Amino acid sequence: MQETGTNLLDQVFEQVTDQQIAAFRLKTGKQRMDSTQVASNIRRIGRVQLLVEVLQRVQRMLNESDQVRYAADLRPTCKDMPGNTSTT
Repeated sequence: MQETGTNLLDQVFEQVTDQQIAAFRLKTGKQRMDSTQVASNIRRIGRVQLLVEVLQRVQRMLNESDQVRYAADLRPTCKDMPGNTSTT
């Protein structure tokens, strides 16, 4: 941002969001009230911390075989999770 004057993280976030809206054919004309609360919670934590939290939740949602399959990829973000017994 200092070199270009452009917030590249915002641009990437917007691009990914637009791609997801198109891929899942989401209708964005109406917003649920509980969805508006998310933005205020996001402001309390940094983007990296938010990404780590999302990855940790994804890991918990995976079935056991997928957890094994993606263990190496998720290990850097999930190694400090409560209840994680992995020693590697």
